[in-house]
Amino acid sequence: MEMQTTSSSQKNYRLLFYFILAWLLMNMLQACFLGLDGDEAYYWVYSRHLQWGYFDHPPMVALSIKLGELFGHGWLFTRLGAILFSAATVYFGFKALPERLQKTKEYIFVFASVVFFHIYGFVTTPDAPLLFFTALFFYAYKRYLEKENVAHVLFLAFSIVGMIYSKYHGVLPVFFTLLSNPKLVLRRSAWIVMILATAAFLPHLWWQYQNDWPTVRYHLFERSQGSYKIEKTANYILGQLLILGPFTTIVTLVLLVKKRTRGDVYFRAHVFTFFGILIFFLLNSFKKNIEPHWTLTAAISFVVLTLDLLERSTDKFKTIFFRLAAANIVLLLLVRVLLAIPNTPAKNLDRFQVQVYSQSWADSLYKKAAGTPVVFVDNYHYPSIYAYYHPDQLSTSYSTVYYRKSTYTFQNGEAFNNKTVYIVRQSKMADGDIEVKSSYVPTFLHKVDSFKAVSGLKISWLNPLKEASKNNQVTARIELSNPMNYSIDGKNLFLNYTFFKSKSEFKTSENIPLSKKELLPGYKKTVDINISFPIEPGTYRLIFSFDQPWLGPTFASPFYEVEVK
Repeated sequence: MEMQTTSSSQKNYRLLFYFILAWLLMNMLQACFLGLDGDEAYYWVYSRHLQWGYFDHPPMVALSIKLGELFGHGWLFTRLGAILFSAATVYFGFKALPERLQKTKEYIFVFASVVFFHIYGFVTTPDAPLLFFTALFFYAYKRYLEKENVAHVLFLAFSIVGMIYSKYHGVLPVFFTLLSNPKLVLRRSAWIVMILATAAFLPHLWWQYQNDWPTVRYHLFERSQGSYKIEKTANYILGQLLILGPFTTIVTLVLLVKKRTRGDVYFRAHVFTFFGILIFFLLNSFKKNIEPHWTLTAAISFVVLTLDLLERSTDKFKTIFFRLAAANIVLLLLVRVLLAIPNTPAKNLDRFQVQVYSQSWADSLYKKAAGTPVVFVDNYHYPSIYAYYHPDQLSTSYSTVYYRKSTYTFQNGEAFNNKTVYIVRQSKMADGDIEVKSSYVPTFLHKVDSFKAVSGLKISWLNPLKEASKNNQVTARIELSNPMNYSIDGKNLFLNYTFFKSKSEFKTSENIPLSKKELLPGYKKTVDINISFPIEPGTYRLIFSFDQPWLGPTFASPFYEVEVK
């Protein structure tokens, strides 16, 4: 009997190995034949300068790309880390299953039917390592519950560190696992796990502190949420139904709710994680738009709960489910094949224009710029794509208050300061502008003889108001400062301010000339300017800016909330 069990186990892992090998090869081929997305190029920019943090994310994706590019520069090498993470996710996702659910054929069917795993099987974003470390976390937690020893404590701490260094969403499985097993707070080893994980995360927190907590400020204070629209919640729900599996998700969710799941303390962690994450983002959809992939950390638990549901279901339901799962897989494979083959209808979709045409666009732009540095206004994808295909050329993003900050906000602008540059926009600004013809995006180059890298200049409102009367005018005392290590020419540099009622409702003041001829490093000066408050009452967010011709107002100050009555 024991020999039969061993033989069955070996067959189980042999089939799993073959699937992992096929999965690895398929993702490598996909990486070779589909161009980079704008986000992938943006994360590649991260990898050029490894550090403990970036504006949008922790550094795991940058490290993943850097290691892949040790073998060369190109689509495959940029994505190699993500591909290897995905292959390892298949293995540890299986190891994370409760023993009773470790049936390889069923696992492969369910895993391959989930859209999440296909997208992040080769696309290099923070989500690929996050998926891997989530699978690793649950496997480590299972081992920890089996035996509470030093090795398992270190293993669990390592998996948690990996999750939170991949993406901040990595805290969610940890939180919901703790919620599913409150007795963990009584275990000394559990406290050691959290202390180790926190200590390992300190370098990233130190980076945030040194840079004035940019990620926290952006997500909690600077990002405009806008008013609630039912479409936000509807899109969230529809997105989850599609990304978990277009044909299987509804029937699976209905039965998961209808048939109460029961299991041990480990299985309960998956129940709490899956439903907890879905509910968490459902509630958040009442405040902001939710991207479908934000629930990624629920995917491993979705596989566990689905396999448990199948184990408790009738043969008839299993037959129906596997037919639906097969439909998912066939559809996904068809899409992937169409995206790999040149000139197929799939590549005419707007979503894939960047993968198809961005390289030729970058090449055309390179020829027109002829070595002149380029500054893209209000877009961080375009400079990233341009830099990816022409790494030796200078390019950056200039973000105005009408857009958003990015990791380019922290770039040293000295390389561009006082240089002749091309300002890149999607519309023509003057008769002499150069058009770059492309199937990707309309592009026009406007030449500026002496660009001012002013994104690092700061403004503080020294006498801020919480309330003001509508259409009233007050004197604001503001402090101007230059914390950078290079001088800024004050010629043709202006001050202004913008009131935001929502992201799409705003009003910017007239430009106020800056009297100072040069802002030296360490420069500080207090000036008074008149502020005219909006006519319409309401809650506004006020920001002060530096401005220069052809560009627009910068994020020079924090946002100040003012109630206009």
